[in-house]
Amino acid sequence: MVCTNDYTDIDSGEDDDGGTMNCSGVMGNPGLRPQTNLNQNLSLEWYPNRDTVLGASTFVSKGIVGAAQRVNVVSTPFAGSGETDPLGRSLEDVQFSYSTWENGPALKKRGVELTAKTAFTFLPSVLRYTGISANYTRLRATSLEGQIVDLMTGVALEPVGQQKYSWNSSLWYDDGALQMRVALQVVTATFSRIASDDSFSNFPATSIASPGGLPYQPGAPVFRDGRRFIDAKIGYKFKNGVEIFAEARNLGKSTVTTSQGSFAPFADAVPSLNGYTYGGARYLVGLVARY
Repeated sequence: MVCTNDYTDIDSGEDDDGGTMNCSGVMGNPGLRPQTNLNQNLSLEWYPNRDTVLGASTFVSKGIVGAAQRVNVVSTPFAGSGETDPLGRSLEDVQFSYSTWENGPALKKRGVELTAKTAFTFLPSVLRYTGISANYTRLRATSLEGQIVDLMTGVALEPVGQQKYSWNSSLWYDDGALQMRVALQVVTATFSRIASDDSFSNFPATSIASPGGLPYQPGAPVFRDGRRFIDAKIGYKFKNGVEIFAEARNLGKSTVTTSQGSFAPFADAVPSLNGYTYGGARYLVGLVARY
């Protein structure tokens, strides 16, 4: 980590001396505690025949200590150190802005998960080697230390990074030598942060601690939008242990975007886009030898 103490930058207004006081990188926190949860799970499985399994489970996770999260703070990191700048001036009372790790809010999570898998062995010919599997998860999460809210409307937001639901399914073929699989994965949008890209600051809200002063300019929530991916793979195992395969990922060429969702949209209700990432589809071929 490198800390900059620049008294010549008199227009920045980031500290009482009129200079730029900041540190690059992320400062460690020896007081950081390990994430701790109390988990309870109940699951049931049913095997109606040798080729099928159905499952249902419910779970509750009560947070005791929240997960580590990166935050931006303004404080006096050199207090009590006796450090001085090159001109001999004490740094003990000088405030610096820097990033560090702190324990985030503890969460209480409740959810259900449904699973199903079956092989179509009752079908004729090569279709008896096909099958399907699926999984659905529904999650409800609340913060035990206060919900983050939209600063304009007061609407309570989901905890950071928590998915309301996700599901995936796959159709496969496996005759012991030839293997084929097509999979679909869908995840819902997740809340990421309150926008501060335009130096919005002075947030009087839970989990918002951006430094700054008046005027008060509330930012809008930012979400990582829902995503849907399609993958496929085909492989063949020879009797001598050699396997060849070809794989395609993100066949639908889905993008990853961040937006402000239904908050602060354009006039025609189109969400305001914050980020756009397009990685395209990826194709792989390979060979595996086992002896």
